[in-house]
Amino acid sequence: LSQSFLSCHSQTDTKARQNTGANLSDMAKAADVFLQTLSEKQKTKIQFGFNEEERYNWNYVPRSRKGVSLNEMTDKQIRYAFALLKTALSDTGFNKTNSIIQLENVLRAVENRPANDTHRDPGNYSFSIFGNPASDAIWGWRLEGHHVAFNFSSEDNHLVSGTPGFLGSNPAVVLSGPEKGKYILKDEAELGFALLHS
Repeated sequence: LSQSFLSCHSQTDTKARQNTGANLSDMAKAADVFLQTLSEKQKTKIQFGFNEEERYNWNYVPRSRKGVSLNEMTDKQIRYAFALLKTALSDTGFNKTNSIIQLENVLRAVENRPANDTHRDPGNYSFSIFGNPASDAIWGWRLEGHHVAFNFSSEDNHLVSGTPGFLGSNPAVVLSGPEKGKYILKDEAELGFALLHS
């Protein structure tokens, strides 16, 4: 098991926020476009007020979650959901996140679960949106599932928080099968061990 906690402290000073270069207009647009692809029932499930307790209810273990899961989305909706994710992460971060999600298929095989098992399922990752990205000055969103937890908050189209965040990898290294040798968080693990050994 490899894991990495991600943190970025809030920047409340306006000048500091302007200097970060983090302009969330693209993120807000992507979130709004994603929302427009959802049915009214899905919108009811995915949207929460920014100050609701649900925003603080985060975890990275397999469990039941609120929001709308990938399993509940059409292919088009999934494309727009991941387009939103791409506005928040580097290409490397996005690829690692997607690889972690796909490891559910490896775990399903390792644990000898049936093909239709829903405990180890790459579709069990849920999106939630807090507030209204099209109209609210303060809003946020979350992607969460097994070993993935991203929480983003913005104010006036600037990223003010990207925490709590977590990426994990189970297995840390794939030992057999078509994905043998895959080591998603290798760089992070090596840096951690270098720090430990220093």
